[in-house]
Amino acid sequence: MCVPGMDYNDSQGDKGVIDVLREMGANIEITGDGEVIARTSRLVGREIDCNDFIDQFVLLAVVGALAEGRTTLTNAEICRHKECDRITETCKALRAMGARVVERPDGLVVHHSRLRGAGIDSRADHRMVMTMAVAGMAAEGQTRINDIDCVKKTFPAFVDQMLVLGCDMWTE
Repeated sequence: MCVPGMDYNDSQGDKGVIDVLREMGANIEITGDGEVIARTSRLVGREIDCNDFIDQFVLLAVVGALAEGRTTLTNAEICRHKECDRITETCKALRAMGARVVERPDGLVVHHSRLRGAGIDSRADHRMVMTMAVAGMAAEGQTRINDIDCVKKTFPAFVDQMLVLGCDMWTE
């Protein structure tokens, strides 16, 4: 997969998640043009301090479910005060998809799991919609996410971009 236009040299902390993914075994390349090229990789769980890229918490929880072993997400208590309580709601969503997850006050412990499609409540949180759609791509069966219009807050073309990536996605 190739993602165009990423400025890897800007000050945005979220790009730090790329280093975390590499440490987990991800084969990710950043080109001189700022493109991100990701290849299929075998990921291994680890402890992750989420403080520097708190908006990637939900994504890292899904990655943890797909990684071998155990992934522990810490230092993310602020996620409880976003559009929804992202710690609790991510835990609920991943459990609905069959993941073994333990909620902690400041994060989650996520064990390697085989995900299955499920009905997910977005809680009107754009990051829940985007990330659970990605989880649905890795799951067996169909994943249904309600209230996805909230994604327009940050990524109005999300559904169109997912279609470009080959996701069988539609809105009802």
